[in-house]
Amino acid sequence: MAIYDQKFIRKNVYKDLDFNFTKLALTNDVGTKSDTNSIKQSVVNLVMTNFGERPFHPEIGSDVNALLFEPGGALTYSIIEDAIESVLENFEPRIQVLSVRVDETGIDENRIFVRIAYNFLEKNEVDSFDVVLERLR
Repeated sequence: MAIYDQKFIRKNVYKDLDFNFTKLALTNDVGTKSDTNSIKQSVVNLVMTNFGERPFHPEIGSDVNALLFEPGGALTYSIIEDAIESVLENFEPRIQVLSVRVDETGIDENRIFVRIAYNFLEKNEVDSFDVVLERLR
């Protein structure tokens, strides 16, 4: 009977479908994303979801897309940061949001760069990545 060190035993492995729906060559099946990549995909999905878009869950969303058409400025960027933090804290239990920062350098090109830093609770691992919010008509 083997004895395992508790810090190396993981409870959950998070897997989601790859929303790009890439086909795996060997199995002809849809690809998957796991752990950190799964969380990043979920975060982007939550941020880009408007209220009322999800069937049977109209409370899920951030309405960040609507804020992209507001005049750029410190107040608008602060509201965007708060909306992103709120949706992630309420609907992504696998992470703890550490910071959300808007970089307005791309505002002239009709886009806003957002850096999201979080702690992956299962692994106690800090990570961050950028999300590009674009105005599309």
